[in-house]
Amino acid sequence: MRKMLSRYRLLINLLALALALGALATAPAPASAAGEPICEGGCVDWNAQQGCVRYQYCCVYDNGNFCCIYENQ
Repeated sequence: MRKMLSRYRLLINLLALALALGALATAPAPASAAGEPICEGGCVDWNAQQGCVRYQYCCVYDNGNFCCIYENQ
């Protein structure tokens, strides 16, 4: 058994590396409870005097619908 493991050590290490890289390449599941929308936002309009003057806030719901709300700062 020991002789066989030493013979295929490089192959086993390469397979383990490929598995680890594959796990890192996949996106994690969103951290939201079932039924809660996933929301993100960011500044969409700004100027040098006031900074961010308009903020966009978007949510995606479980059924695939989404909505965006714009807020003036």
